[in-house]
Amino acid sequence: MAKRKKNIGRVKRYNHNFYTTGRTYWIKRVGTGVLVVAAVFLIGFVVAPAFLDWGSNLWYTVIKDKPASSSQPQETQLPDESTPPVETDDPAEPNLPEATPEPEQGNVPGKVQVLSLSALSSPEAMQKAAQDLRAQGITYGLVPLKDESGYIYYNSTVPQAAASIAATTVEPAAIAAALRAEGVQPVAVIAAFKDPMVSRELGIRYAGMDYMWLDNKAEAGGKRWMNPYSPEAVAYIGDLIQEACDMGFEKVVLSGVQFPRQESAKQDFGDTYGRDRAAQLKEDIAVWEKRFAGVCTLVYEVPYESCVTPSTTLGTAAPGALGMKNLMVRMPAADQELEDGAAVLAQEELTQLLRQDGVETIALRNGVAGDVIG
Repeated sequence: MAKRKKNIGRVKRYNHNFYTTGRTYWIKRVGTGVLVVAAVFLIGFVVAPAFLDWGSNLWYTVIKDKPASSSQPQETQLPDESTPPVETDDPAEPNLPEATPEPEQGNVPGKVQVLSLSALSSPEAMQKAAQDLRAQGITYGLVPLKDESGYIYYNSTVPQAAASIAATTVEPAAIAAALRAEGVQPVAVIAAFKDPMVSRELGIRYAGMDYMWLDNKAEAGGKRWMNPYSPEAVAYIGDLIQEACDMGFEKVVLSGVQFPRQESAKQDFGDTYGRDRAAQLKEDIAVWEKRFAGVCTLVYEVPYESCVTPSTTLGTAAPGALGMKNLMVRMPAADQELEDGAAVLAQEELTQLLRQDGVETIALRNGVAGDVIG
């Protein structure tokens, strides 16, 4: 019997692929995609600059007919030494900034000028005022911070000054900086004991009464005075000086360092420590000089009459005898009648008299202007 052959013509096919499913397959596909993206990015990062340079060079040299702009630094073209440079009759000067002179230090001879605070309300106004002073040859610009009306023209932080700050104030630090930038020395001016706005605690009182003493009847315009015997009053003026120094003023003019002209038993100064008027002013000045030694220079302003004749305002003492080494004399107007029978002295006579009394530096002020004569 013949043996039956196997049927091998039909092959069973399976559509299911065991290698297209499962976690391993997808991990391989994602990993391959990441590697391809990273390779493309790396090739672009390396090739792109050169390609952009080539395109830029093609655009400017071939299409636009202009010099190429490359991201690579260009070599500096040095002049050909074989060709002499072209000389001109009027070579251009380098445009250098103009040097601003530094303000001179110390009490050097020069001119002084009192500034009007109403013209210093903005940085531009300060700069213009400083430039005007420089153009006039002014050495010292005087800035009134507290005047003999009692007003303080800046925002002082001294507690006793709170009630005396004027409605309109300025920025002394900015003014000082503007003056110094133009080579003008900024000088603060502070009125001391002549202060009609003084508080009850610092003022002269009526003896036996709890009222502030006035130098005239109230209806006649009588005014209060600060008490030169009060340590608190002396410290208050010192604190104002300190503020001026902190704001950039290396010199401070003190006016009104004096007593009222009147001497009366109605005046109550409190404890006088056994000192007369001259001795007390000398003590006050010594306190300020010690406190501000090496910090700023103090200059004392007095009226002309107090320099040439004994006056009750200074306790009949000469300014130099009180320790006023740096003195500014407020000169009288030509038609002004002098008080206390003061003699009219020539400038040389006046300066000689003051130096004999111990004054080292003298300034003469006529109104808003004057001169430091050394």
